[in-house]
Amino acid sequence: MSIFQLWARSCLLAFAGAMVTLTVPSLVHAQGAYPARTVTFIWPFAAGNPSGEAFRVYAEETGKILGRPMITDFRGGAGGRLGLQAVMAAPPDGYLVAAALDASFSAIPLMSDSFKPELGRDYSPVIAPVDSAPVLTSHPSLPFRDVRGLIAHVKANPGKLNFGSAGVGSWTHLALEVFLDAAGGLNMVHIPYKGGASAIADRLSGRVSLYISGADVASMVNSGQLIGLAVIHPKRLASLPNMPTLAEAGLPQASLRQWMGIIAPSGTPQEVVARLNVAFNAALKVPAVVKAMEAGGWIINPDTSPDDFTRLVRSDIATWSPIVRRTGLKID
Repeated sequence: MSIFQLWARSCLLAFAGAMVTLTVPSLVHAQGAYPARTVTFIWPFAAGNPSGEAFRVYAEETGKILGRPMITDFRGGAGGRLGLQAVMAAPPDGYLVAAALDASFSAIPLMSDSFKPELGRDYSPVIAPVDSAPVLTSHPSLPFRDVRGLIAHVKANPGKLNFGSAGVGSWTHLALEVFLDAAGGLNMVHIPYKGGASAIADRLSGRVSLYISGADVASMVNSGQLIGLAVIHPKRLASLPNMPTLAEAGLPQASLRQWMGIIAPSGTPQEVVARLNVAFNAALKVPAVVKAMEAGGWIINPDTSPDDFTRLVRSDIATWSPIVRRTGLKID
């Protein structure tokens, strides 16, 4: 190799080294600066209810912890799937995150040929901050006041009682199917609803025999408008302390968790996901957030990780798969 070639090579190596020296700190600075601007949080349902307000407060406090505003975008529609779809299409920089119900990650992909988001491939799990605690309710005109009485009555009157749900393939529909199986294969007629108002009216009038309601039904139960039979969640509700869980009523196999997950786009840097996870966890300890979550009927899951989120998705898929196979449910 000539002297000139040696000189040219040494210059090239020196230039490359200088570029690395300049680039690495800038990359580190870029990652360490997150967030450098406002973060958008998508709540995938309409505004104006305690659940959505709870998450608005939650996002606001999380933004304070991150050091940048986190604004809530209420984007309802498609059964809560729009938020997940928006995140799936967003740049993986952590500036757009969204909440989605557990069914969007597990049950819906099992029933849909067109909507099959896959953990890791299509979104990055951040945190599963809260559970809902649905309540199994019936109408006061029916001659039972607990789960055992319900089961006996349905067995004596197969096909004569009905149960309502938020729609075919909804979480409430699948949860009732799990309950019917766990109770020995009860025969009841399914009535799917598309709107919450008509479902509430039919429950209060007695046109619907059985329904799984949100925790906000507590006032109707306490006033005697509906009969609260059991809490679907493994834990009792603070607003209905005397109501047993399904496990306590003798059906532990029908006890389910309905949870909410927060996701970022697939490929979001691990450092950003970790930063979001820490901030969202810290916000759950803020008194204003705790108060809002309780008012919205949510049960806080403290200090959950992306790995916890992943385990929940896999567990749910194992729970819903046999129900979907048995019923042949399709939602496309």
